[in-house]
Amino acid sequence: MVSTLLEIFKDMINSLLKQNKIVLIIIFLSILYLIKSVITYGTYVPDDRIELEILLKDESISLENIDIRKIDNLSRLFYLYPRKDYSGIEKWDVSHVKDMTDMFCSVDSENIPSWYMAEKWEEYETLITIESKAED
Repeated sequence: MVSTLLEIFKDMINSLLKQNKIVLIIIFLSILYLIKSVITYGTYVPDDRIELEILLKDESISLENIDIRKIDNLSRLFYLYPRKDYSGIEKWDVSHVKDMTDMFCSVDSENIPSWYMAEKWEEYETLITIESKAED
């Protein structure tokens, strides 16, 4: 079935190439990549932040179906694309992430996941402790 779909997709791309529809080809290839990811991994595995942002724009894609293993920068991630539903994000493995600065900076506070708020409070408490020791 997958090989039949790939043949159909190749025919469609060739047809678009003949018509000089480059933008449509790029969109089509992006969709094909996402389909391949779901077939291969059972979930979306974006290669870079841009692909992740494309997935985040689509609220029909649950965050729990996105594997961020290849993404190490989540700073200001939801700034341009805030979501109504952040359920499933707690399943993200962020152990490899280097930057989560202002990840939810444009999100209404009631929609921010509690684990993120707890982490931010811990950072704030650490900063206060450091500053108070510096004053002594």
